[in-house]
Amino acid sequence: MRTMMTVVLLFIAATAIDGRRLNGELQCELVYNTMERCLPYVTGISDRPFSVCCDGVHRLRDILRTHDDRVKTCECLKAKVSSLHHLKESALGSLPIDCGVQLHLPISLDIDCSGIP
Repeated sequence: MRTMMTVVLLFIAATAIDGRRLNGELQCELVYNTMERCLPYVTGISDRPFSVCCDGVHRLRDILRTHDDRVKTCECLKAKVSSLHHLKESALGSLPIDCGVQLHLPISLDIDCSGIP
């Protein structure tokens, strides 16, 4: 299990090339880099999110400045989590609440990102 988690973390870390916006557009690498420390929680390895995970959720809230940012973040998260094995969808959906953050962005595999307000 630890080997699988290490591989997943390395994969996500490798996708986090830099945490900037390109021409003002939010990039998936920034989202992945911000949320990678939540993997133990959303894959069921941990019963609750670590503080570094919640720090990432807070940072994510801070970068969701526009409607386009919310839609792009939704698309990025949906693409990434759909590739994870052993995903605990209930933990994924409750992550903002468990971290005490109001994201205005539901996190779910079933979400229609085009319907984000």
